Amino acid sequence: MTTHIHIPDVPPVIQHIADGSQKVFAFPFPIFWDSDLEVRVGTGVLMTGFTVFGAGSSKGGAVVLASAPAAGTRVTLRRKQSYARTDDFLDERAPTPHELNDAVDQTVAAIQELAEQASRSVQRPLSADLSQAVTLDLPVPEAGKVLGWNGSANGLVNIAQIDPGNVLHRDQNLADLPDMAAARTNLGLGSAATHAAGDFASAAQGAKAESALQAADIGVSVQAHDADLDWLAANLSPAGRALVDDTDAAAQRATLGLAAVAASGSYADLSSKPVLGTAAALDVDTDPTLAANSDLALPSQKAIKAYVTASTPTAFRNLVIGGDFTANPWQRGTTGTASLANNGILVADRWFWHAVSGSTTVSFTMKQTADGPSMAQAGISSPTCLELICTTAAPSLSSLEGGGLWYKVEGLHSAFLGWGQAEALPVTLSFWVKSNLTGSFPIGLWNATQTASYCTSYTITAADTWEKKIITVPGAIIGTWRTDNDVGLYLTFGMAVGSTLQTSTPETWISGAAAMVPTGMTNLAGAVSNYVRFNLIQLEAGPAATPFEALPADVVLSRCQRYARSLGFGGSGYVISATNVAFSYSFSGSPMRTPPTLSLLDTTPTIAWPIGAVTGTASTIAASTMTPQGLWVNIGGFSGLTAGQGCAVYQERLFFMTAEL
Repeated sequence: MTTHIHIPDVPPVIQHIADGSQKVFAFPFPIFWDSDLEVRVGTGVLMTGFTVFGAGSSKGGAVVLASAPAAGTRVTLRRKQSYARTDDFLDERAPTPHELNDAVDQTVAAIQELAEQASRSVQRPLSADLSQAVTLDLPVPEAGKVLGWNGSANGLVNIAQIDPGNVLHRDQNLADLPDMAAARTNLGLGSAATHAAGDFASAAQGAKAESALQAADIGVSVQAHDADLDWLAANLSPAGRALVDDTDAAAQRATLGLAAVAASGSYADLSSKPVLGTAAALDVDTDPTLAANSDLALPSQKAIKAYVTASTPTAFRNLVIGGDFTANPWQRGTTGTASLANNGILVADRWFWHAVSGSTTVSFTMKQTADGPSMAQAGISSPTCLELICTTAAPSLSSLEGGGLWYKVEGLHSAFLGWGQAEALPVTLSFWVKSNLTGSFPIGLWNATQTASYCTSYTITAADTWEKKIITVPGAIIGTWRTDNDVGLYLTFGMAVGSTLQTSTPETWISGAAAMVPTGMTNLAGAVSNYVRFNLIQLEAGPAATPFEALPADVVLSRCQRYARSLGFGGSGYVISATNVAFSYSFSGSPMRTPPTLSLLDTTPTIAWPIGAVTGTASTIAASTMTPQGLWVNIGGFSGLTAGQGCAVYQERLFFMTAEL
């Protein structure tokens, strides 16, 4: 250990689940020496076959195994020091702050390790009566005994197990008797129990029933019944006795003062009765989504249900992440160039340019712009939008050319729609749009293989004015729709599309190689400086639009980081050689969608190590291991470093990872 480190409030143990190829496993807690780290693969402790990096770093480090554990194997990394003190402070001189810090660090680390071990032991809950003396010492083990509380509930004792010989077996119970008579005898039932059910059929059988039910057979049961009758005679009200004395239901209704209408089961005899009013003529509610007795509800009840449903929308109902371009993190920057030749360009997180390439030169600038619908218009404020501006025009396009703004919904997020089934849910798209042009513009929905599609359009009626558009699309009962972590569906906004990619039959689901847009759409590439701006885009299940679901920017960032993120400060690093350093990161928040693709944002990175800052030259990634939960990366391009030293990234953005759909 060459320098003083800090001991953060981090548990001194971490577990990973191997994927069958991973050899590098990170740990976030510091260790003083390589020997302080215990490595377990499955239930076994490894003594050899691994290399530890990061000893002496406050940020932890990583273990590199000689061979990758089998998929599904649990890998446990634990700091486990040797609890011994072999050095003393000398009387001849005062200890240095460095020496004191190291001693205190090792003590705090030991306390953390003991606390972690104690957390896995049997303990009394803090909510228990701690004034009651309880001994948790284990008794001497005895074969065949089980562990339990003693008679005073204040200590553990060995308890004999139940003797299997005392268990009532099948051949010892009623199930093994030859007939009902033997069963009645075994149960000690009287002679009344021998009468068949017919012996008690009705009072009309008179003598037969009386001869069957002898006082000796029933005994105290009759006496108990007589006591109940005596209680009723003493406590039943005059009205109750009057009802008992009535000869039939009509007499009972007369006693209760009920009108004749009560005698009608169908209420057909309402003639000459007061008029009930127009409410009685309303149709009953036959909405099958209500309860089983919903046909008894009036339409007003259905209206109340619809109002409550619309007023309490569900959380995270928007299938679009980053449709609020003020909260969108714009991790790749705030401007980019799109054309018919560069498919897949991303600027705003989760939104990309899709192009069907051709020979025509068309280009757009995609950028962040300070504009948005007003608070009075939208009900919320979002002062930043996504804008596309035509920079190279094409008044006419070849038949197979086209491009537009696309969004990919992950299958795990859209699976609940049930698309591809007869009961598929509809969806409603709502958004705000502004353009210098008026006319019709295309919207589309596609499956992952683009073999099932639906296209429609919206109309901009006033130039340079924010307008809200709402489009409802029926659920797709055709096609195959992915429900995993791949593309579930595409949402498309067409900008410039050739004739072959158009259809004269929009607003219907189409199978096979489908068209992208309806015919007669406005061409945004018709002239330089044509623009269109979008904001507050929401795609949700159901036949109606709800208010835009505004999420805090940190929540939107966390959701976008499932697909892309940058890293810099905070990486736990160590020097591998004079020219190379390695860093490990555990991703905060949710894991990424898949093991990401890693790129280096700066070829002259600056790192900090014990003797100062060092800047690399023409640095490249020498090796890396990527998982959805974190990464380990080796970068070169440095000089004069000392192997084994700890180091850290000294800039905000050094790496960029993408796991986009």
